[in-house]
Amino acid sequence: MGQRHEKCRVDSGARILLERRRVTQMVAGLAMAGASLTKPETAGASATKTTAIATVNRFLDAYWTLKPEPTLALVHEDFTWINMPMVDSPIYTVKGKEALRKVMTSGNGGFPEPIEAGEWKLVFALGDEGNVLHERVDRYKLRGKWFELPCNAHWVVDGGKVISWRDYFDFGTYVRQMESIGIKPPQ
Repeated sequence: MGQRHEKCRVDSGARILLERRRVTQMVAGLAMAGASLTKPETAGASATKTTAIATVNRFLDAYWTLKPEPTLALVHEDFTWINMPMVDSPIYTVKGKEALRKVMTSGNGGFPEPIEAGEWKLVFALGDEGNVLHERVDRYKLRGKWFELPCNAHWVVDGGKVISWRDYFDFGTYVRQMESIGIKPPQ
């Protein structure tokens, strides 16, 4: 109490407030416990050291090719993907490898309509043998326009396969992007 904490700046309500000191302490604690840290400039070198981070990165690379088979090869039979802002919606929760196959072969890849292209950019990753905390920016092209959606995720990986993917992002940003090109996303 009485101790001053510096806060991160918030842009248009789209980012979560974090206390710098607390995040620094958390990262230091995880590093002391043996977790590996990956930043964009060291992603290639660090990702090979941490199997869980490398698995997540390979999964995202495969997912954004929009081809089901390379993506499905990296998931466990009991795979679960939850878009946390819409956790109560069955549309945004995928349970099982076959459910992911259905999403990937629907042509939409989980979006309201087919995307033309997509990619992701690593901002930060922290992982141990089975858990990965991942900050990234997803980029996708829809109706000729590119969009960027900052995301954070918690991943669980075992034996080189993704078991769980929980994605956190600002749903309002996503809705505004869809509405800017005339799409009303399902709620």
